[in-house]
Amino acid sequence: MAQGMHVFHVHRYSLLKALGLRRSVRSATFTVAGCNWAVRLYPSGAGASPQQHASISLDLLSVPAMSAAAAEARVVFSLALVDQTTPGQTRSLLNGGAAKKLQTFRGRCTYSSLFRPCPLRLMPATTSSCTTETALGVHVFQVRQYSLLRAQLGACQFVRSGSFAVGGCDWAVCLYTSRELSEVHLWVCVDLLRSANAEVMTLVGVRQVDHATGRTRSLLPDAKAKQFYTFRTKTALVSTGNAFIFGIDRKEFEAPPYLQDDRVTIECEITTIDEPRISNQRRFKHVFCFRSFALKTTAEKRMTVK
Repeated sequence: MAQGMHVFHVHRYSLLKALGLRRSVRSATFTVAGCNWAVRLYPSGAGASPQQHASISLDLLSVPAMSAAAAEARVVFSLALVDQTTPGQTRSLLNGGAAKKLQTFRGRCTYSSLFRPCPLRLMPATTSSCTTETALGVHVFQVRQYSLLRAQLGACQFVRSGSFAVGGCDWAVCLYTSRELSEVHLWVCVDLLRSANAEVMTLVGVRQVDHATGRTRSLLPDAKAKQFYTFRTKTALVSTGNAFIFGIDRKEFEAPPYLQDDRVTIECEITTIDEPRISNQRRFKHVFCFRSFALKTTAEKRMTVK
């Protein structure tokens, strides 16, 4: 029998939800009883209920070089979530809330579970971490002589801010004010001008400044403070001007003191979210049990690895 444990730290978990349904982050590969394993986390779920559940899986990546056709790993394992407010406390993530599970893994095999206490143990362990890097920028766009612009601009014309850089990308804010387009609404657009990546994940906030108090209010739909949005380009080198655009009630936008001295001010806050970065595994001398394994691997001769 061989035992081992791996601790997977996931930083900035809420940002990872922007990955979307069936998108995952994986721990570093760790070895127990000659078998290579990994833990995989789906922050928005791997099935049809992303709003209700996250999913986690234990993946067998490879077995010792015996007989590939007959090699298997018979495993007693646990998957648990660490309570970060109470040292040493964990919550089982196995289906049904079981403390441990017995399962035979054959070839490249996976155990999956939706997000449910398991016994605490001290044993040698490895650890890896998932870190999401971000970059934050804020641009203030002042539109002067607003009424004149509104009268001059045609239905498909707009006024655009200067370009600004966040996260290695160039951005701009566009405002469509023409009454020819709509008497009831106007539109704000956050425009990706240039990116070296084919896909840019962001957290976007767009606010309008109250010129009497200096306070701001959100212009996003449903008055959300921020909105996750993924900008996509057709090629990795040339931007297609991909944009996040939304409508605003004209009367609210043009009401004083937000429109004052024929001037409006828009704040655009963009946080770019890089792909999660997984560290290499490293060894702990002792830690409280997060994931533990009691393994027996079997092959043609029913050999037990000790």
